Amino acid sequence: MSPSASPPPAWRMVSIPVSPYVELVRWTLDRVAQPYTEQRHAPFVHLLAAWRAGGGTEVPILVTPDGTMSNAHEAIAYLESIPPGRALRPTDPEARALVDDQCRKPGPCRDDCRRKARRTGADHQHVAALAKCR
Repeated sequence: MSPSASPPPAWRMVSIPVSPYVELVRWTLDRVAQPYTEQRHAPFVHLLAAWRAGGGTEVPILVTPDGTMSNAHEAIAYLESIPPGRALRPTDPEARALVDDQCRKPGPCRDDCRRKARRTGADHQHVAALAKCR
């Protein structure tokens, strides 16, 4: 790197430790091998950090060089859209709608699928399992 070149902007995620939404984005970032820094905050204390990062009251907030994603659904959709454009959700519209619906709400079924995906290293199998949890 030349002396005049600046390092690429860092990615960061504002989070709380006990959120299934945060875990989903953390898993996705790790799955696509995107380096990031996580800024963990206690519940309720996170509100100020989330607001300062450009988000609302929900976490995770994913801050990238292209902008700020203020929830897990936006973050996953963004990670799919950047090169190399790796599909993280089904391409079939009906299956994708089911997965998107599950991503927007917590629940034991989604948590079980997420744990299974982490154990097996699944990608499409993970989201397919989510779609069947309905």
